[in-house]
Amino acid sequence: MDLGTVTTLLWDAISPLFSPQKRIFVGYLAASIPLIILYCLISRQKIRRFCQSFFSKDIWFSKSAQLDYSIFIINRIFMLLMAPILLTKLAVATYLFEEFHVIFNGRPSAEGILPDWAVSLSFTFLIFLFDDASKYWLHRLMHRNHFLWQFHKIHHDAEKLTPFTVYRIHPVEALLFSVRAVLIQGFVIALFIFFFGLNVTLIDILGANFIIFLFNITGANLRHSHVRITYGNWLEKFFISPAQHQIHHSDNVKHYDKNFGVVLAIWDWIGGSLLLASNTPKKITFGNKNTSDKIHSLPYTYLAPFQHSGKRMIKLLSPPVKEKPINKSSL
Repeated sequence: MDLGTVTTLLWDAISPLFSPQKRIFVGYLAASIPLIILYCLISRQKIRRFCQSFFSKDIWFSKSAQLDYSIFIINRIFMLLMAPILLTKLAVATYLFEEFHVIFNGRPSAEGILPDWAVSLSFTFLIFLFDDASKYWLHRLMHRNHFLWQFHKIHHDAEKLTPFTVYRIHPVEALLFSVRAVLIQGFVIALFIFFFGLNVTLIDILGANFIIFLFNITGANLRHSHVRITYGNWLEKFFISPAQHQIHHSDNVKHYDKNFGVVLAIWDWIGGSLLLASNTPKKITFGNKNTSDKIHSLPYTYLAPFQHSGKRMIKLLSPPVKEKPINKSSL
């Protein structure tokens, strides 16, 4: 691998900072600051204290945060190298497009029934809805399944939250969520092209689904932060606030398996995992109650999940140990 290739790979690794399609786009990060100030003015809280919570060096330069940055770069390079052999949305959409012809015994076209803007709006909303719902259910499964939890636990080992904590995930989890996105989005794309033709377009802002753009520009990065912003009881039943996601990272056992949602809270309401910020203390701490420094090391992050899952698998597959009968005559 020559120097030019390495340079290109490293640039691609940090490209999310400059892409509006990614949550840590510098524009979204910058937008968090006026939101903090506005929230302080509305809630009559001290701006200085809130800004100190966001910019504290004890957070941004902690061992936990330093590991976040390393994982961000390493995982980006890993996913870029894996990309050529992974399924693509185009491949999934093409396959499903052909399968729909069999399922519907032909192609019942719906072109012209709805104006183009209505088709685009429906497509944009449904691809968001399916995507958000699938994130919730996979996230929930990562918590409830013992083997998957060993990999997802890496994300919850973070004791200090920064916007980069969203990328603090094991490559196995990254692959699972990547496949999820390809399958879900490929399905919706195929469905709309099948019924409405190739004129289906996504309503976007700077290349991002406009709903996701609005979500990101209105403080999505504050979800992984120490700035506790709530939406109020009524709104938090529909949308996950930064405070609600911080509760999800709480090390308090009462908060475990709560607020799995990304944007919408309705999935948590349906799944019985919704917890409003008003029902929790304002001061919470994060992590998995693991005080060992090894949780902030790269070898532990990448290898421990395989080790723990392997031990569990061996235990499940091992035949039960038969106890020797007691010789009562010798008693």
